[in-house]
Amino acid sequence: MNYVKPFYSNGAVDRAANELLNSIRGSAEYAEHLKVINQWRSSHLWPLEKVRHTLKNRSYRVDQAAVVVQRLKRLASIENKLIRLEGTRISGMQDIGGCRSIVKDIDCVNRIVGIYEEAKERNPENRSVLISTPRDYIAYPKETGYRGVHLIIKYQSDGTDTKTWNGRKIEIQLRTKLQHSWATTLESVSTVLGQQLKANLGDPDWLRFFALASGVFAVREEAPPIPGLPTGMELYQETLQYWNKLNVRSVLFGCGIIGSQQETDFVGQSLFVLHMDATERKIHIYSFEQDELIKANEKYNDLEKRYSDRADVDIVLVKAEDIRELRLGYPNYWADTGVFTQILQDELEKNLDLELE
Repeated sequence: MNYVKPFYSNGAVDRAANELLNSIRGSAEYAEHLKVINQWRSSHLWPLEKVRHTLKNRSYRVDQAAVVVQRLKRLASIENKLIRLEGTRISGMQDIGGCRSIVKDIDCVNRIVGIYEEAKERNPENRSVLISTPRDYIAYPKETGYRGVHLIIKYQSDGTDTKTWNGRKIEIQLRTKLQHSWATTLESVSTVLGQQLKANLGDPDWLRFFALASGVFAVREEAPPIPGLPTGMELYQETLQYWNKLNVRSVLFGCGIIGSQQETDFVGQSLFVLHMDATERKIHIYSFEQDELIKANEKYNDLEKRYSDRADVDIVLVKAEDIRELRLGYPNYWADTGVFTQILQDELEKNLDLELE
């Protein structure tokens, strides 16, 4: 099979990750540890492909317009998590491979969760299965404002050629379109500001604004409120204060990323390596056909190694049905904040009876 198979033990990968953090970027030692980590990360590609295929089928059962994409966790995200969460082992991370399904409303999210829970009850031992209780950040949202549902799937197979990947874990994220617009806009602003807002680090004003915006969206979706936020008119009034204080509309309008190619260049492609340069405000896209996974993965690893010392460069390997679905699934790589901005402005104008410029 044209997929990377597991080679290193968990212990070897954990040691390489620890040594990587203590190595000088660009050194031979750093490159050697990175080789181990990339091999281990790449070994999630086959389980990721199978989990995404199942997620796609189940998502389409409840929403024919669902957007389903997949990605490998970026090296920068892995390093940040190891540094931020003391005692974390890379071999224990359950989101190295991740799939995302974006659906129209919360009811669709809950129905997909129900399908996975029902499948778990009748699942044979040789099939991939949901292994933990879903983490429901819609019913119980984070104080940061993050909302969505996370599932962890453990890959299982008794096939001669496929059982070598048994035990690999893949994370599924389920979001509504509104929740997705919030999360990807936060990532866009994080990139432009050069801050880790997603990890609840950085400018407290922007962190507060995004929590408030999520509170407004929760009301719109008739969902549980975000902890620590005001309710009623006070929620909209405080959101408006930060909207004006941070000059939100202008900032979001000004952080757009320019594509380096025409979207018509990618007809028939489904694998994409996205290379975003926040300083140049450009995104470079390298596209590959389905059977070029190894080639795409090599390009991904090469670019990450080449730009390992650039905090303003973001690189990711993703899969989508086409370029349209790619942009819907990862609008933050174009800093596309239009949906978020328009809906939030509409909600403020409607509830505060005013007109914003």
